[in-house]
Parts: sequence; C-alpha cells; structure tokens
Amino acid sequence: MDDLQQGLAATEDEPHFLDDPDVSQAFATMLQEFARESDRGAVLIAADIVAAHLEIVIRELAPSEFGAKRLKEMLNYPGMISSLAARNDVALMAGFISPIAYHSINTLRGLRNNAAHSQGGFRLKDNLELLRKISDLGPGTTVNVNRFAIDAVVTPYFDSLLNKGLEMERETGRNLFPDRATILATLKEHPDTMGALEEQALRTELAFAVWLLLGSIAHKRKSLVVSRAP
Repeated sequence: MDDLQQGLAATEDEPHFLDDPDVSQAFATMLQEFARESDRGAVLIAADIVAAHLEIVIRELAPSEFGAKRLKEMLNYPGMISSLAARNDVALMAGFISPIAYHSINTLRGLRNNAAHSQGGFRLKDNLELLRKISDLGPGTTVNVNRFAIDAVVTPYFDSLLNKGLEMERETGRNLFPDRATILATLKEHPDTMGALEEQALRTELAFAVWLLLGSIAHKRKSLVVSRAP
C-alpha cells in the first residue's frame, strides 16, 4: 500500500494525513494566493512550497552526524541541496519520500520550468497533461482532484448568482438567474467570464494536487519518525 492509501486508511484514532498543520497551512496559503495570482505565479508558488516541505523532511530525518549548521549550509543557496531538484533526489535516495511522490514533484518541476521559461503568456490550460500528472498519486486521485476543484470554484459562483437572482426578484419582480441551467446558458454567452472561471478552477486544481502531495510526504515522514522511536 502506498503512502497516500495508508494515509487515507487512517483509523478514527489517528489524525488524517491531510490534517498535518504544515500541510493545512500550505493549502490555505495556496487557495488564498492562487485566487489573485496568474497561472505562472501559482506554479512558482507551488514549487516553492514543495521545496520548503522537503526541507522540513530533510531537517527532521537527516542522520545526527549532520548538525544544524551543516544542514543549513547544505539547504541554503548555493548549498548542494538548495534546489527543488536536489532535495527531491536526496529525499528519494534516503527513503524519506516514496517514488510516487518523487515523480509527482519531478512533474511539478517540469511545469515550473515551462512557466519560468515561457516566452509568451503561460497558461495551465496549455499544460494539462503535466497538471494532471502531479495529482496522479493513487487510484482515482486525478479524476477526483479535478472534480473537487471544479466544485470548489463553480458551486460558490452559481450560489452567489442564485442569491442575486432572488434579491432581484424581490426588488424588481424579475429573476435573471432562477436556476443553474439558466446561469450556465448565460455564461456561454460571456466567454470572458467562462474563461476566467476555467483559469481559476485550474489553479485550484493545482492547489488540491499539491495539497495531496504534501499530505503523502508528511505521512511518510511521520511514519519514519515513529519507526525510529526507541
């Protein structure tokens, strides 16, 4: 059973693997930042967050022979494991993360490189294959992450228009947004609004994908800490 499945299978007496404080804080940060960031900015932030979490893993699980000063030298630029790529490689070789997490992080690195080096405007819409591979952490995760992200963006938007329609009806006797089908039909007549919702949904999908990735990393880290306990 991989780390993600083990985390999902936690009993009621165990904290859920996504309830780790650092993981929860990272998810909240991504949702907040991605709502106002460009696609390029969201990807760069996501990569920085994963790099920071790998630093947490390495600091906690590194052999005692590596003192705090030496670890700081190695992890800070231009140290040998200051980059996301180096931290990912070292974490896998040391057994601190699973191969599944390793490949997910490498995919995120590829997406980050596309974002950083794109000559024109970078869009997640043009990098869907890489985006979906990041969340490929277990059976069905990619499909579910996509669905959750769409729900997280579209449902509040539709609900706000339904409420606005009721207010209009009270004030004018006319409801322009009586149901979701009408709202969807109206959106199709406004491609700019539809496009903005799609972009927001894709950035939210990235946040959900990285959230699951960080959760699986945290679960592996905690399992190793427990196994080392006397």
